Amino acid sequence: MRTPAPRPSRRSLLALGSAAAAAPVLGATPAHAGTGRGRVPDAPDGFDELDIAELRRRMADGRLDAAGQLDDLPGQVVVQIYEFKREINAYLSGAAGDVPRSLAELIEFNRENADRELRYVRQDGLETVHRLEFGEAEYREALGVNHRLSRAEGIDAVLRRYRLDALVMPTSGPPAKIDLIRGDAYGGGSSTPAALAGYPAVSVPAGFAFGLPVGLTFMGTAWSEPTLLRPAYAYERATAVRRPPEYRAPDVGL
Repeated sequence: MRTPAPRPSRRSLLALGSAAAAAPVLGATPAHAGTGRGRVPDAPDGFDELDIAELRRRMADGRLDAAGQLDDLPGQVVVQIYEFKREINAYLSGAAGDVPRSLAELIEFNRENADRELRYVRQDGLETVHRLEFGEAEYREALGVNHRLSRAEGIDAVLRRYRLDALVMPTSGPPAKIDLIRGDAYGGGSSTPAALAGYPAVSVPAGFAFGLPVGLTFMGTAWSEPTLLRPAYAYERATAVRRPPEYRAPDVGL
């Protein structure tokens, strides 16, 4: 007997017309793109050349205390750098085999093997993370601001005001091709609020744009996974748009 798809909650789901930009990515940049001096790829405007003093000034600027400015929070960068630096060092220090034991050793290994490791990308992001240092007090302050704006004054405020179970929005734009010269294109995303809050979000297939998959995200408050899974599963069963992934022949268009 076929199991019927569960009904979504009777309360409305709020569809957001535009997706927020995802949190900045700390990683590698194309090997041929610009000078890359101190650059963090895909960081918010104003953070191409990261400066600790400027970050601290902006963290203390009350004008940034608005939930509508989540994508421009200096605290995003502070928290990412603080957590990534410590977690990558902890991981490498206990990794099995003959591997670099710290971020500093990883950077040096890449330099010594640049013909292989840095042939197509540089390691600007790793070097920036290694260069910058934030104390625990600064981290806790930034984390607190991130949580306040994304939780009580962000997701929770919208759910409470409109009496909703979940927020529904496009997951991101269609995936882009790998570009070894200019770097990967980024079409936006909706992960920032949930990522900053530490709240659950589930993405399901929503269809295709120019033959490329796009998704729909269901986002909610803390511990709302069961609430999110019901409408997400019902939507996925009702639309049945997923197709098995496949390789496309190289071309110059989409």
